[in-house]
Amino acid sequence: MAGNALNICVGPATLSINGTDVGYTKGGVSIRMPRSYLEIVADQAMGVVKIAKTLEQMMVKTTLLEATLANLRWAWDQAAESAIGVADAVCNEVALVVVGVAPSGGTRTFTLTKCVPQGDSEVVYSREAETGLEVEFQCLKASTGAFGTLADS
Repeated sequence: MAGNALNICVGPATLSINGTDVGYTKGGVSIRMPRSYLEIVADQAMGVVKIAKTLEQMMVKTTLLEATLANLRWAWDQAAESAIGVADAVCNEVALVVVGVAPSGGTRTFTLTKCVPQGDSEVVYSREAETGLEVEFQCLKASTGAFGTLADS
């Protein structure tokens, strides 16, 4: 099998939330797409005869090294105010753009139009390490049925 080393991507990505670059990250920006399937087994067969996709999700996760107030608000799904924990049941949707390396030295851009911060996000102040803010977003499907777009340039 002949491979092409130019198709191997190495390098960081940038993350923007609602058009604002969040700054430095640590550990990369991961984009994953977990899926669930229904395995259909018929009485007349000794195995699975069909598989149907029943759910697909898209998640974006990173650690923000710049613990700005804006980054804290996005990670904790808070309104743009100084109070903490004053929120209603409505989740704030944000748009994410992740720009990374594509094959042959190009650029790969994920544009995800509706995302909601999720999970447990904490800030740790320590003299032994930099302050990082781990954040994970669940992407929602738009009315088109897509999470967003993916393009190489």
